[in-house]
Amino acid sequence: MMYLVYTALLALNVSVQILDGYKLVQDSLKSSMLISENSKLALDKSFDKELANNKAKFSGPKASYDAVNKSADETIKYIESIKKEIIKGIDGAESDTLSDGGLGELNIPSVIWKQKIATKGESKDGLLYEAVEKFRSVVEKAYGKDKESIADLNKTFEMKSKKTETGTRTWEARIFEDMPAIACLTMLTKTENDIRNTQVQVGKYLLGSADAEDVRVNKMEAIAVANTGYVLRGGKYEAKIILAAIDSTKKPDIYIGGNKLGEDGKYVVNCTSIGNKKYSGYISVKQKDGTEKKYDFSNEYTVGEPSATISPDMLNVVYAGYPNPMSVSVPGVSMSDVTVTFSNCSTTKKGDGTFVIVPHRPGGNCEVNVTAKIQGKVQKMGSKSFRILPLPPPLAFLKGPNGATFGGGNIKKGALMQATEVVAELNSDLLKNVKYTVLRFDMKSFDSMGNTVVLSSTSGRITDAMKAKMKSLAPGKTFYISGTVAKGPDGKQHKLPAVEVAIQ
Repeated sequence: MMYLVYTALLALNVSVQILDGYKLVQDSLKSSMLISENSKLALDKSFDKELANNKAKFSGPKASYDAVNKSADETIKYIESIKKEIIKGIDGAESDTLSDGGLGELNIPSVIWKQKIATKGESKDGLLYEAVEKFRSVVEKAYGKDKESIADLNKTFEMKSKKTETGTRTWEARIFEDMPAIACLTMLTKTENDIRNTQVQVGKYLLGSADAEDVRVNKMEAIAVANTGYVLRGGKYEAKIILAAIDSTKKPDIYIGGNKLGEDGKYVVNCTSIGNKKYSGYISVKQKDGTEKKYDFSNEYTVGEPSATISPDMLNVVYAGYPNPMSVSVPGVSMSDVTVTFSNCSTTKKGDGTFVIVPHRPGGNCEVNVTAKIQGKVQKMGSKSFRILPLPPPLAFLKGPNGATFGGGNIKKGALMQATEVVAELNSDLLKNVKYTVLRFDMKSFDSMGNTVVLSSTSGRITDAMKAKMKSLAPGKTFYISGTVAKGPDGKQHKLPAVEVAIQ
């Protein structure tokens, strides 16, 4: 029950913050995918041109390129079907976009994963892993014996199980299990973006490698090969600038912005601002006659804003002495690389990004700070301050075996006689699961002479004597539940207001 309430609270209270974080990542990923798709269209034209000029040389690379594209399209189609199923499961209708009300849904992505994807059991990766691994294998085959390119490929699609504080978690579990729906969809979109970016990288590789074994170079093309097209601010963008089909005995000179790169051809930039970034340069190659020939190149990448979503599951306050659920996430960063600290409270970690915090005392603030390790560097991702309040005092209610409560006023005797106990509850939907224990209460009524008759209970149970008294009261008579004392989860005792009950 607590889990269901927690889920509902999450969905109600974190949507704006998730939109500020994950939707920013989604937009950046879409921009990056569009760049890759445009690059692929240019590659398609280049392959068609080269195939028309020299079918014998380019038919093999073109077949490998087509196999990669087919596998990529199939894999992305499958990922899209998962995303649509999650959205339909939450919103109840076919759509490409999740409604704001479903952004924080935790249950449905896990259910869909366990029922339809993790067919080998939760301890092993399932159908999504197999689909992405199949694509990775096709690309690896296209790279042949190029160990460096294969190593970069394996780094992009690193899908091993990882040990966390809660145990070993598979790659799929880290995407679906106990993750907000918008986070799950974002991670799936990131996988699609990696696939599209890899298509372009392997296409450029195949196009350039067609001339690699020629004794004399008859075609050259300058290309930039990046590990990824999406970078968080504070991270590093790394690309390898190469001249395809170049003679290995002649090392070209590479220039970007007038600056010469090292012999390894790597171009590394510290990313300090967000947005689409472009760069261009040229590769200078000496010809047999001693003259230099320049080959121009250009490329672009996207830098996203790092952000942390810190969400109390009960509005923007936390309550002293009470276990407050808290959710923390960093879009685009695995929670295994995220560190969260809390002040003025004790903390229990429940899972990736989920915590239960118990503030020590009311007054003051609980400070939440989030850092993440990105490319070996620890960065501050965000912080937030929450007011620490005492739990509000509860009210007394009569309660029957069916769970119905009565807080005073007119009541029929038949309904009254169903009551079995006096309970203390908060008059708040967000705090309806805060549990209080009634320590004692009195039932006060009046006899025919107007004298007060007091019956006492040393717990929340309505005694047999109280039951008999209720049964003896005629319609129009009134009695009171007073002197009620209840203890809350913070250990404090509260004296509750009296409840007036009039028998109809």
